[in-house]
Amino acid sequence: MFILKLLVLINLSIIAASDYYEILGVERSASVNDIRKAFKKLALTLHPDKNKDDTEAQEKFIKVNRAYEVLKDESKRKHYDLYGDDEDTTKSSGTSYRSYAYYQSFGLYDDDPFVVTLSHSDFESTVNVASEGGIPWFIKFYSPLCSHCHVAAPAWSKLAAEMSGAIMFGAVNCEEDWQVCRSASISSYPSFVYYPKDDILTGAKTKEELRNFIMDRLETDLIRVKSKDFWEREKHYHDNWLLILENSHYVQPEYYVIAAMLKGLMGIAVIHCGSIPCSEFRPTDADDVKTNFMYLKRHQDVWTSIPIASGSPREIMNRVLRDLPDIETLNPDSFELLTKQLEMGADVPLLIYFHLGPSTELDIEMKKLTAILPHFNIGRLNCGRWSELCRSLSINRYPMVSVYKRGGGHEIFHGRTTLDAIARFAKESAAATNFKEIGPNEFGRAINEGAMLVDFYAPWCPPCLRLIPELRKASAVFDPSVISFASVDCTIHSELCRQHSVNVYPTTVLYNMTKKPMTLSGRKAMQIVELVEDTIKAIVMDLTLNSFYDFVGHKETDTMWLVGFFTHWCGACQQLEPQYRKLAKLMKDVPKFNIGRVDCEEEVELCTEQGIKYYPHLRLYPYGSKGLSTVMVHSGMQRDAQALRRWLHNFIPSPVQELNPTLFKNAVASGDPWLIDFYAPWCGHCVVFEPDFINIGQKLEGRISTGKVNCDKYYHLCQELSIPGYPTVRYFGVGISRTGAEIYSQKAEVIYEEALRLLKTSMKHDEL
Repeated sequence: MFILKLLVLINLSIIAASDYYEILGVERSASVNDIRKAFKKLALTLHPDKNKDDTEAQEKFIKVNRAYEVLKDESKRKHYDLYGDDEDTTKSSGTSYRSYAYYQSFGLYDDDPFVVTLSHSDFESTVNVASEGGIPWFIKFYSPLCSHCHVAAPAWSKLAAEMSGAIMFGAVNCEEDWQVCRSASISSYPSFVYYPKDDILTGAKTKEELRNFIMDRLETDLIRVKSKDFWEREKHYHDNWLLILENSHYVQPEYYVIAAMLKGLMGIAVIHCGSIPCSEFRPTDADDVKTNFMYLKRHQDVWTSIPIASGSPREIMNRVLRDLPDIETLNPDSFELLTKQLEMGADVPLLIYFHLGPSTELDIEMKKLTAILPHFNIGRLNCGRWSELCRSLSINRYPMVSVYKRGGGHEIFHGRTTLDAIARFAKESAAATNFKEIGPNEFGRAINEGAMLVDFYAPWCPPCLRLIPELRKASAVFDPSVISFASVDCTIHSELCRQHSVNVYPTTVLYNMTKKPMTLSGRKAMQIVELVEDTIKAIVMDLTLNSFYDFVGHKETDTMWLVGFFTHWCGACQQLEPQYRKLAKLMKDVPKFNIGRVDCEEEVELCTEQGIKYYPHLRLYPYGSKGLSTVMVHSGMQRDAQALRRWLHNFIPSPVQELNPTLFKNAVASGDPWLIDFYAPWCGHCVVFEPDFINIGQKLEGRISTGKVNCDKYYHLCQELSIPGYPTVRYFGVGISRTGAEIYSQKAEVIYEEALRLLKTSMKHDEL
């Protein structure tokens, strides 16, 4: 009767609901896994094959199916959150779903406690953790339509239950996440891949075959003790040991599994009792103990031996973990004390594990963090008991992990709740003291105190989670007094994000107090650093109505100005912005060259006076002209930094002389120092290199003459000089061979320094 009423309520709620989150019964912050689990439960309940008497069954299921299709996909979910769904599901013809049998095996491992179902949103980060020295992953790629996958499923689940902890077990449903399977080059089902080695095993396999495949690749710190002297040296490397007393010289495979489970937590040693008396390792008051597992711990140079009952590797691991000291349980007072100490400059970061209710197996495993993160304070906080505190900290799901760092900032962990991922996050977060999570109360004050780069993100958004580590790296380059970095979780602080017109995730904005916020386009740490440096150091001058006429309007004939007219809403402007700043860097050595930009949203009067009709609009006020009397407008389609640089050099006097064979021979015969570029007009590298060579010529003017030879036109001259390729730069002067001294680089600074070195050498030779 209860089930019948529940079904009626579900049916009524789906008919009434129009919001996709409500249809699936999940929060707007739900992860892809949460969405998949909710959909599977509804699919098995509402599928038309199970409700043949319900005339509305197909319509309801199409609605549920559409909600799932939209919310599981990152780009569709973003669009839906902003604009709703453009597709009218009521006009769908025919079925748009699979048979009931498919959904029975859909998400085959969603409810397996030892197997992590991975999607494209977290697969990459999972594999990266393994490749960077973290715990290995053994991942099964399968299809619910594959019979062999179902045959292998029980063996896979049993193996995961036995060995999880030694390695991580993951599963990818290739019907749902075909992009992941394609990127992993999966060609058949099931396929098993061991990361980070990328070793692949295909076909349905027995438990023994799968286990042997893992054991051949498992790496542990287990040592074998065959002499007392060896043990006396080794035991001081750890305060805690798990000793396995073995009468034979054979090491059981289970011992390696145990060693992998406890790796980093304590020392693991097999004591070969035939070589060293094992009685020395047993408690003196427990001669009748039959187990061969001993937990050895040191306190103030006194060693204590505790017997551990024999069992499976997982049972032994759990017994060892239970014997370790519990993670400190925090209350509001102790939490405030620890965080206040960090605000005052304490160096030891704090990791807090927020949970609800009684202890679980994960709670026990969290003890491993005390060994993995020895330089952290680690505590746990029961939000069932201290709910008000957790609400004030924006803790909205469980379990949740947060790191509080020196200076008072904190960050919340959004990845998979595995110890390896948590440990990696904790180390990176604690080191990035100039990056923190903020809410509405801190936001206004923070952006008014100084420059701040703010990342607006959603935890379910994969690009957001990929960007955050890059922001941490970038934040470490700058002192907080110059610029600080922060993130805002838009699933928690939605109103704040709406106020700042955040309509896509991630949106990263640079607030610079006196200037209009700039939206960041770069997604790598170095791009972020460059943007910040360019903005703070103002390589490109922001021009207003007054400053434009002061600087550009009164320019002298020996100066040149390039001015770009931009708007924030213009997509082409946003693409040009980073290239424009890069151009400014490339042109920094050109004498009396200036580069500016005008924001036409702010400087409407200026842009109207100058007749700006489209954006971006680039104007050049060249050498030889006064004020605004002469202007060149860039009309080319290529707007990357190198193309713009080549265009500018058409208007810059060049000291580089074009040499024919006669002029070349006269120059070399004179004995004067020459630096010559041998090029071909069709050579792309030569075209890119030409502005660099002109800059070198300008810096060397008066000391070394510069020239260029067209090897396409004067082929025989270049053949006579054995020019190997283009561009080739050679120095000619006193004491140098007839064919010149080649400079093996295309970097301007290297060529410049080497040319000066060769000049110095030539001068010494000339004196002799």
